[in-house]
Parts: sequence; C-alpha cells; structure tokens
Amino acid sequence: MKWIPTIDTYYQVDGILGQPGMVQYVPSPTTTSSNGNEETTIKWAKEKLLMIDPIKPCLINKIIDNNIGMKSYVGKLILSPINDDGKNECKIEWSFVCDPIEGLRFKDFLLYIETGLQSTAKKMEDGLLSTRCNLKVST
Repeated sequence: MKWIPTIDTYYQVDGILGQPGMVQYVPSPTTTSSNGNEETTIKWAKEKLLMIDPIKPCLINKIIDNNIGMKSYVGKLILSPINDDGKNECKIEWSFVCDPIEGLRFKDFLLYIETGLQSTAKKMEDGLLSTRCNLKVST
C-alpha cells in the first residue's frame, strides 16, 4: 500500500527486509514550474530501520543520508488500538527528533513536517478503511 503520496517506490539497499539494520533508499520526485517550464528533481533519503516490534506495532527509523537538508532525524511510529464503543479502531502516534532543514524558517519547517504527516495519515486511513479497519487521526 502506498501511504506517502509523493513517494512511488522504496528500494532496499542493505540488510534484511523488515529487520533492524535494513536500509532503504526513498526517492520523492518534485516538480516545479518557472516561466512556463516544468522541472522535476528527485529529493531522496536513506533510512535505516533501528527497531521494529510487530506485536506492539511500532518502528523507529533514522535518516542516515539525504539531499533534503536534514542533518539528523529519528522518527518513531506507533499504532495503538482504541477500544471504545466496541469499534475496531486504532491511533497513529508519530514522534520525531531532528534538526530543522537548513535555510527554512522554523514555522516553514513545521509546516513541511505537518503536511507530510497529514498526507501520510490520510493515506493510511483510506487504506485501512478499505480493509474494514477504522483509524482515528489526530494532530
């Protein structure tokens, strides 16, 4: 399932799929227009899976290289069940520690992160709803 709207593929470049230590290359094409001309550039990151717990479900990733401008980034994603009113629902918790992207004002950096989070959460919600699992997205 494609959860991140701007990312078409991930490429495993090292390690064992789904195991801590696995490294993936994550390209994201970005198209800009100027004077009627469109130009596509590829923003990319290499992410290393630091921890995965299929029971809880939780994972922790670290960006180890990129051309986005991030000097450091460690993110944690947790899916937690919500058992209210007999519904089968879950909650996404995404937390991260990172340095802002060089050249971006802090509020623009937060908008960049929030936009990515909201798009990803919406795609997850749509995908899970299509498999009859409900998801509550809150920010």
